[in-house]
Amino acid sequence: MRRAPALAVLALVAVIAAACSGGSSSKSSATTTTAAAAAATTTTTAAVDTSSAAPTSSSSPGAPSTTAPATTTTAVVAPPTDACFLLTGPEASALVGVTVLGNSSTSGSTTTCTYTGKAHVTLVVTNFASSAAAHNQLAQLAKGKSATAPVAGIGDEGVAYPGGLTVRVAHVLATITSSPAPVYAALLTAARAVVGRL
Repeated sequence: MRRAPALAVLALVAVIAAACSGGSSSKSSATTTTAAAAAATTTTTAAVDTSSAAPTSSSSPGAPSTTAPATTTTAVVAPPTDACFLLTGPEASALVGVTVLGNSSTSGSTTTCTYTGKAHVTLVVTNFASSAAAHNQLAQLAKGKSATAPVAGIGDEGVAYPGGLTVRVAHVLATITSSPAPVYAALLTAARAVVGRL
């Protein structure tokens, strides 16, 4: 009769011990599962962070720049194929006081309109590779003439000399000459007309 309570107590202790070890085991399993989930979350976060950082960290030498150029460029000016479009017959006639008629021709980067009649007027327009090249050519031309005077307010720069003038607009030079020598006021008017049509 006394053995039954002792066996019951032992059985109860075994059940409690099993329950404790089972709880510990499930706690351990839960901890492991939680740790694994945290690791998976960390990995996923790292993957997201890495992929979002990739575009900003990668740079290609050939990729176009979004930065605006530091310098501005001058608008390209190119003479028309028909130089007579730049100076009308009446405008050319006003230079010499008699009626002259124009005839155009083109050779390479130079286009020319020759106005003929009882007087002779020539308009030569040359397209240079750069503004600097056109400027240098204008300076050389000014040195080669016996007497020159700067022309202000027409194009970018210009020079007048006996028998005509030359003006520069960007990388284009326009030269107007006549025989007999042109009326100076009419020459300036003609130069403004040419520059305005370039």
